[in-house]
Amino acid sequence: MVNNICDIESESGIEDIFGNNRLAMKVPYSSDARRKANILFDDRDKDINSNYFKNKLKEIDISVIDSAVNHIVEDYFYDCRDWVFDKVGLSPYTWRDGIDIADKLINKDLPGLSWVHPSSPEKSIVMYLSPNREPSHWGVIVPDKKEIIVDSKWGKLDVYRHPLETVPYSYGNNACFFKINSCIN
Repeated sequence: MVNNICDIESESGIEDIFGNNRLAMKVPYSSDARRKANILFDDRDKDINSNYFKNKLKEIDISVIDSAVNHIVEDYFYDCRDWVFDKVGLSPYTWRDGIDIADKLINKDLPGLSWVHPSSPEKSIVMYLSPNREPSHWGVIVPDKKEIIVDSKWGKLDVYRHPLETVPYSYGNNACFFKINSCIN
């Protein structure tokens, strides 16, 4: 088990938020890093290429791993979900195809994805849920023995590598994990 799982579990716990044995990990709002991530996200309309912005990201263990300009699709808003499912070879689950998989995943596994317990999220996708339990953000878990690390695209911004709990408040306070079983395309 990695370090920030223990920290997150002890502060907030794991719970069956849908009543169907599909467990979610509570992601605390209280950390200083999360507060700073939220402030940076709110400032996203400023020059994100500035040294100021990059230094602030480093302070909270966030690094840019891919530029947003590499993910511009004409007349289409390429978001976190599209980036995640393209990245793991499950492109039919992107928004481009008009499929809303989140509601389906809450109730059953889908080809290529199965729900996993939050204490073992390796080789998985994370879906963050807003306080009203709506999907709000997606990421890919990065192998790391010390903590849960996520790669995710923040809106129109770049793709970032960050600790699970270091995301803007708008991304919610629950995290669900799905094992990548195989490609479906």
